Amino acid sequence: MRLVVLRGFERMVPSLTFYTHTGSDKAFELADEPKAEVLLWDAATNFQARMCVTVEITQGSSGLWDRLSEGARLNYVPTPPPGSPVKSPFTAKPSGREAFAVLTASIHSADILDLSKLPHKRACFEATDDFTGQWVAP
Repeated sequence: MRLVVLRGFERMVPSLTFYTHTGSDKAFELADEPKAEVLLWDAATNFQARMCVTVEITQGSSGLWDRLSEGARLNYVPTPPPGSPVKSPFTAKPSGREAFAVLTASIHSADILDLSKLPHKRACFEATDDFTGQWVAP
């Protein structure tokens, strides 16, 4: 299980976008086994979505890199890899985008749950039926 920041959603080819460091555990694990599940929860609306995905890892483009703030760029520098021991939280990091990767999660199915009011509503969607959807008991 990993906590990630959703960076984008593509509706035409249903997919989610996340960024990561190429040296992170999640990058190694996804390179070995690209199937994953994503859980989204919005506490303000009581909305939950669970999706089965296949993740592709690619080098982040220079255009995406240029749109990141200087502070955000520090999350994707080559060394040290995430989880490595450091002497202090302010250890200097080199600049560069060599370790900036984009995770594109192609959605195969989604289980959507709306808990905003009674009765709760739940629907399931499958890529195999063009995401037409089916109401199911919550």
